[in-house]
Amino acid sequence: MRQYTYHVTEDKVYCITKFAGKAIKGVAKCDPEDTFNLDTGKKLAQLRCIAKIAKKKHKIAITKMEEARNNLHDANKYMITAEENYNDTFRKMCEVNLELEEFENKLINP
Repeated sequence: MRQYTYHVTEDKVYCITKFAGKAIKGVAKCDPEDTFNLDTGKKLAQLRCIAKIAKKKHKIAITKMEEARNNLHDANKYMITAEENYNDTFRKMCEVNLELEEFENKLINP
């Protein structure tokens, strides 16, 4: 469970937590026309902190997805190249087998 630390000033509430080894801060500022409420400020600051973490997680997920897509693309290229090499080798083996059959036929039936 994530731990949050709160700091309160005259008109602001700061919520701080850690994500990926870094401090993440959410801030709630009281509008001058409103009455300051500590519980509301804490909740709002925490929600803003959670939103920042969610954005960071989303960015990490997108980056990992792009890396996976690139790896899949590279794997596809390697598979295509391997298939082409296999087909070339198979074709050459068939040609050699035909030449060998012709040579054997000439030896048996001069």
